[in-house]
Amino acid sequence: MASFAGDSISLPIELQYTIIDYLHSDFRSLAKCSAVCISWRLHSYKYKFARITLAWGSVLFFLELLKNGFSASAVIPSVRSVHIRGPPNALPTWDVQKMAAIQEILWALTASRNIRGFSLQNLAWILPALAVPSLNFSGLSTVSTLELLQISFYTRAELVAFLNNFHRLDHLVLEDVDCALQSRPPTISETLPPGSYGLALRCPQDFSLKKRLRWDSMTNHSGVSAEDLADLTMFMSERHHEIAAILPYFGPSLHRLQLSTQTIHTYPDAAINELDLSSSTSLKQLSLGSSKRVLALLPWVPLILRRLPKSDPPTLMHLEFGFASSRQFHLDRPILLIISDILMSPQFQKLQIIHFVVFDATGDRELLKLVKHTICETFASWRDKGAVSFTFTRQ
Repeated sequence: MASFAGDSISLPIELQYTIIDYLHSDFRSLAKCSAVCISWRLHSYKYKFARITLAWGSVLFFLELLKNGFSASAVIPSVRSVHIRGPPNALPTWDVQKMAAIQEILWALTASRNIRGFSLQNLAWILPALAVPSLNFSGLSTVSTLELLQISFYTRAELVAFLNNFHRLDHLVLEDVDCALQSRPPTISETLPPGSYGLALRCPQDFSLKKRLRWDSMTNHSGVSAEDLADLTMFMSERHHEIAAILPYFGPSLHRLQLSTQTIHTYPDAAINELDLSSSTSLKQLSLGSSKRVLALLPWVPLILRRLPKSDPPTLMHLEFGFASSRQFHLDRPILLIISDILMSPQFQKLQIIHFVVFDATGDRELLKLVKHTICETFASWRDKGAVSFTFTRQ
């Protein structure tokens, strides 16, 4: 029950915490809440420091925070995920002081045995100034989700040694991981680590191919070996650019697929057109499109839909299309009609969501209304089922 003192009202602590819980993703408000009193600070820190990023410019400041006894007692139990991020071009370098600070922070955080997520980004084992191998990751045995993003190992042996620190992995995310001494991708092994896979193939404006893979174990702490995960990592190495060979490797284990281009050029279309989807018989989520091109300039989208293998029973439940808006949106209507006709096929009868992501470069609200009206009219039967949804986002 709320208590009254003069003109002020004191809410029960449970309701006070409910207010902070509601603000869990509003870090600016959480910062203000943490300054109210000790109990609010402790509860706010549960969200504010649930995921921390140790970057080149922030690692020393975070270490100073932990040297304060009260802050350390509030922050350390709150941390559930650690993200260590280097600069994109490996400059400025990580000096000995900063590397020692990262190690001290890791020791402090892992002692609580609360860390469930760990991420490394823009780091290289091959740069002496970075000295990443000097870090001790052995305290991260509680981690269940590991992300390796834009990482360069020196040898496969170092990759295996690193993965051996994680004994309870249920989720692994890989993006542009490379081994300097690996001249070519390893031979595809006969056994794929069991689990569910999600693959994103993106062609950005720099004419490269970006591959992001997520592996999810089907059972808790599946016990997949570091050797098997290293094989998987090496197969997805950035040196492996034969995208046509990627999809057959995962076969029915591939449950989520994203194909997208972030360039106005059509050069990626040839590679996408050659993709072999015949083994992808268990897709549940499929995302197709481009943030830079209108639908009329994405002829490969209906082609991919037609190539989807027939599954019995059908498995696809979530379909997403992304495209750039244009004041000549009427030119996109023919391809919308083609897509609508394709979706009448039996392999799409289990669809629950058809989501359209519209990248807006104009800010024209009337145009966006026209886009929504045209799509709802074209996909009227799906709209009536409540399956059609939209996201309008600025580029």
